[in-house]
Amino acid sequence: LDIEKTGAFIWGYQTGDWIHSSPAVAYGKVFIGSRSNSLYALDEETGSFIWSYDIGNDVCSSPTVADGKVFIGSGDSKLYALDEETGTEIWNHTIVGGMHGSSLAIANGKVFVGSYDGMLYAFGSFISSVQTTPHGTWVEINWQTNKPATAVIEYGTTIDYGYTLEDYNLNTQHKMELYNLEPATKYYFQIHAFIEGDKEYTYEGEFTTTTDDYDETGSCSGRITLQGRADHCCLITFELRNPGQVLPIKTYQLYCDSEGNYTLSNIPEGTYDLTAKSSNTLRVKNEVITVEGEAISNVDFTLLGGDANNDNSVASGDMVIVKHAWLSKAGDDNWDERADFNNDGSIGTGDLIILRTNWLKQGEE
Repeated sequence: LDIEKTGAFIWGYQTGDWIHSSPAVAYGKVFIGSRSNSLYALDEETGSFIWSYDIGNDVCSSPTVADGKVFIGSGDSKLYALDEETGTEIWNHTIVGGMHGSSLAIANGKVFVGSYDGMLYAFGSFISSVQTTPHGTWVEINWQTNKPATAVIEYGTTIDYGYTLEDYNLNTQHKMELYNLEPATKYYFQIHAFIEGDKEYTYEGEFTTTTDDYDETGSCSGRITLQGRADHCCLITFELRNPGQVLPIKTYQLYCDSEGNYTLSNIPEGTYDLTAKSSNTLRVKNEVITVEGEAISNVDFTLLGGDANNDNSVASGDMVIVKHAWLSKAGDDNWDERADFNNDGSIGTGDLIILRTNWLKQGEE
């Protein structure tokens, strides 16, 4: 309506169901929730549709807009933060007591919301400054967290993801590189940040790889043999190093297939040492591999087990973990996957033999 002069009708918009909440106006847009389970963004001047986001439950809460984000509550007891320009979900948090129709307030970089459990909750953007730099077959993802946190990225060509990369170092500045991607392909990813007490924050995003990698020229393939296992599918950390050096030039994390086969792509021309390690094996080094713009093969590794605590040695700390999980199976209270060296779903004699065989051994630095 024209509120300055005549009160005349200017435009209207029909949502899929009745509207319970008040709209928010910002950035030249009108944001309004509907019982049709969606939040709508409309052009302020014309009422034209810009985007909608299907939350999956009715929206009775009034939206609030700040810092390029639209915040909205839903009947699924979640608080959502959406990108005001595109409607892409940035994060969501579950409100334990529910906050179906509660209005929101924003101050000092935090979102405040009341709940039916009698509590007032405050949320901030724990994960921020997310940047993706895609290449042909890999991508670099950088982000910040408000506090030191460990991180896990799930990624894949669908929202079911399918692949995982982990970083258990506590940082506020984070960088991960995802390799062996398909060129010119859209990928979805979700960042999980964990702080003390396993409290979790998430961020969802997407990127599209480019058609070519102009700065990467070679590849390396081979087979990983995991001691005592019939199935050699496992997440392996590879480090590319200058010969005789310890500091990695590049780190790759990827899953081998059940036969242990792997391929590393995007390796610049040069001569390197290549190391490999999984979470409960000792690190092994292949010395002096030369990449000259062509694929090299048969770079094989045999990884010895027993490193339950992942410190690259087999000693008393690993024995303590095995002892605590002794004779357990997956699902038992004392089950500990780290002690299942032969990956048979139970902790027993086979795992103890691997531990004893490699007792006091140390992996490559």
